[in-house]
Amino acid sequence: MAAALPRASDLFADAASPAEMAERKDALVKAATDSTVSGLTGETYFDGQHESSGARIAKRADKRAEVRKALEELEMAKSLDPSVMAALNAQLTGSKAELLSKEWTLSNPVSTGLVPFDLEAPAKLLTPRPTPLRNSIPRVRAQGASRRFKVISGFTGTGTGGATTLQPGITESTTNTGPGGLAYVRPPYISYDGYDVVISYVSWGLSDSVSWQAEYQGQGFEDIRSLSNTALLYSTMLMDERFDLYGRGTTGNGYAGALAAASITSAASVAASVAPAGSSTLTAATWWVAVAADAGDLLGTNGTTMHQGPVSAGASVAVGAGNAIQIDIKADVAGALGYNLFIASASGGTYFYAGRTGYNVGFITSAPTSGPSTAASAADQSAVATNFDGLLTNIAASGGYVNRLNSTFSTSTPGIEFQTLFSTVYDSVKADPDEAWFNGHDRNQLSNALLAGSNVNNYKLYVQEPAGGVTAGAVVQSIYNQVTGKVLDFYVHPWMPQGNVMVRSVTLPIPDSNVTETSVMAMVQDYVAIQWPVQQFTYDASTLEIGTMAHYAPAWSGLIQGVQQSG
Repeated sequence: MAAALPRASDLFADAASPAEMAERKDALVKAATDSTVSGLTGETYFDGQHESSGARIAKRADKRAEVRKALEELEMAKSLDPSVMAALNAQLTGSKAELLSKEWTLSNPVSTGLVPFDLEAPAKLLTPRPTPLRNSIPRVRAQGASRRFKVISGFTGTGTGGATTLQPGITESTTNTGPGGLAYVRPPYISYDGYDVVISYVSWGLSDSVSWQAEYQGQGFEDIRSLSNTALLYSTMLMDERFDLYGRGTTGNGYAGALAAASITSAASVAASVAPAGSSTLTAATWWVAVAADAGDLLGTNGTTMHQGPVSAGASVAVGAGNAIQIDIKADVAGALGYNLFIASASGGTYFYAGRTGYNVGFITSAPTSGPSTAASAADQSAVATNFDGLLTNIAASGGYVNRLNSTFSTSTPGIEFQTLFSTVYDSVKADPDEAWFNGHDRNQLSNALLAGSNVNNYKLYVQEPAGGVTAGAVVQSIYNQVTGKVLDFYVHPWMPQGNVMVRSVTLPIPDSNVTETSVMAMVQDYVAIQWPVQQFTYDASTLEIGTMAHYAPAWSGLIQGVQQSG
């Protein structure tokens, strides 16, 4: 225990007055306090390195006058533990003291700044998902393993299905051979034509998975499982749309089957300005090219297998630097939606996808080294056992009208291609189509043909005078069927391959045909989503559909194909 100071009267008995005695005591207390503080702050210390034989008390200057001033307060000196004082003094006299003396900035004391992240939640879904055909084609209940229906395609007088006409005139003694080969006095017997359709149901679906870490750590920003299920739903619908448009099944299941092989007439080096892109990055070398009939953009599950017919043999071509390769297709492949173009650096090398053409001439202007690929003379990949025939496939394979232009739309008589189609299908089955579906580039070309042509009586052209401005351009919205007088509406389909136009009859102009719509989705099991039991640290989900697309009247629709892209 520390001893208390003696009384002032004992220490300063020689003081002349009580006031002097008090002043001298205060001076003593201050001197003792200064001595204590000097020791605590390190100003006073034992110098063991002194020249003399023993240590002596030494003193050093204090660099922290402000702290020393604060410590001069007696009450503070009493309340601070000496170890705390020592640690504080070390912090103030070390390198960190210099750091604390710097200014606060966007990069100090934390390099990324002491600022918040202005993160918007949830994520923006920039994902187009149009499915116009799926949304409009009826979906009906189905059962069993296949869809079957019987068609009476014609009888005497219809002029369809191969049924011929005859002379119905008779006299009172006219005889005609009837049932059993017996001759009866009666008018002639009519004849019929018909066929059966049997198409197998197929199954399709998609899957997705969300890890537990993604789900839990995404809380507060995004409901990952909900987003996964939403994306899975729309992905399934988008694949449905492509199936509806250009799915292609196998002959064993009652569908159109594989496309034929394409072949190359010639491959030549040409000026890049000839190609639609107008430029080329090909280097001077001997390149090898191949082609295959396009069946749509459905890639295999490996992401590299193209949906196409057999690949042609490779053809070599010496190319000048900056030139393009022009490929002429030898003969059109029935049902082809265009032609996929491939390029390789060697005859037996990997042929990488280098674009497509919608007609029988294609141009290659680059040499990819990744992405979809094939080998020369590779086997067919167009007919898939788990596909059904979509609209484009069925129209081409089952008696619909097909005209391959292999050129641009006419500018001298805009719309002549459509009037030819209308006339032909009317002569064939008295069809009166309802709508036409385009790729955006092809519809634009038809609009430009309208503006450039002199004979535009087939079109409805609306010119509106805007208030305070001028609207540039024109869009063809519909066309008159000059055979029947019907106005046919035009639509752009987001997944229609360039070079193809589908003119479709949605209904038939036959009241008692028993066909409410020309195509339906017959579904044993319509869209169903499955949430799988948890077996690992993931939430897994799948979709499933079982059914097919039944086409009741393909001859009432038609295709204009081989439309050369212009501009």
